Amino acid sequence: MSHRILHVVRSLDRYTSAESLLGLLDARPADDWDHRVVVLGSPQGELADAFAELQVPLTFMQQRWRLDPTTAGRVSSAIRQHDPEVLHAWDSSSLHYVLAAAMASSVPRMVAEWDLDAIDNTLSLPTKWLALPRRQLRFVVPSQRVGDWLGQRVSPARISTIAPACKLPSEPGVDRDAVLAEFSLPADAVLVGTACPLQVEFGVKELIWAADMVRVLHPQLRYLIAGDGPERRHLEQFGRTAAVPENICFLGDTDRWPAVLPHLQAYWQGTEANASSPTTMLDAMAAGVPVIASDTPQHRDWIEHEQTGYLVNYDARAERTRLTHLLLEDASVAETLAAAAKDLVRDTYSPDTRVSAYEKLYVDLLA
Repeated sequence: MSHRILHVVRSLDRYTSAESLLGLLDARPADDWDHRVVVLGSPQGELADAFAELQVPLTFMQQRWRLDPTTAGRVSSAIRQHDPEVLHAWDSSSLHYVLAAAMASSVPRMVAEWDLDAIDNTLSLPTKWLALPRRQLRFVVPSQRVGDWLGQRVSPARISTIAPACKLPSEPGVDRDAVLAEFSLPADAVLVGTACPLQVEFGVKELIWAADMVRVLHPQLRYLIAGDGPERRHLEQFGRTAAVPENICFLGDTDRWPAVLPHLQAYWQGTEANASSPTTMLDAMAAGVPVIASDTPQHRDWIEHEQTGYLVNYDARAERTRLTHLLLEDASVAETLAAAAKDLVRDTYSPDTRVSAYEKLYVDLLA
């Protein structure tokens, strides 16, 4: 008999928790788990086709507002209809709807993903929710650092640490010339890139400033920015006025990023300290691309400074420029850094390890 798991996620947008859920479902073995997904938003997310290919049943709530009573009612109805043994909320928005729906009916066992984005919401969770028995509510954190923080507010016994996962490239990618031609880039382009939602907290504006400084040293720089979001129009205008426009290339929300990534000579992540980066930074490390990231608690979990990448202050444009110049000028430094990062991803962020950890958590909850 299959155990019923109902996952709830805010949207199917790229670079969100939906990617983590997709990775789990894609790597899962054929077993006794019956996975279904409730999406608070609409079917228009960029990952909708990828979920459809997995043939996992999807139900869309068509959420209109951040706190939408109609959506809350629909989530409750979906829970009653699917009658899951485990409810799994993949972000803070989903968690609030799941807990509200669960408290209005019989409470199934629940799993809540908890990362830096959720930390500020901890104190807004009613005490009666945090006081639920361990067998009814468990938290999953991406690192021991986040777990220690959350453990000051809830019992550590209900916290499980499960690291994100990243696949090492298994097939030869598209060659450099083809990528350059596809995106109309010059043959001698120096490629640096970032992939993330275009929102303030991901620091792309600071990275554009840094790109213009690198351009002075390397005129053929092309800073490639993959992603979309509410800040895109502002950032495009900023790129035209504060930098040389031809050096700043917005690729939009593209599924071609995996083809571009291995050809970067450096990957930048500029996330603010209290936000969570997408796992595209791990993808870069897996692809053998040296990473220069803002010095945040999350990035310290992923990178050992000067061993598997570089960490710089969020607004340290000059230091980011210096380190990028070093990578571009000294191939041995870049290769050593990239090889160590690739080994780290292989040894620590395996999809199989992550799937096993979640299955162990589900089994423990259902015991």
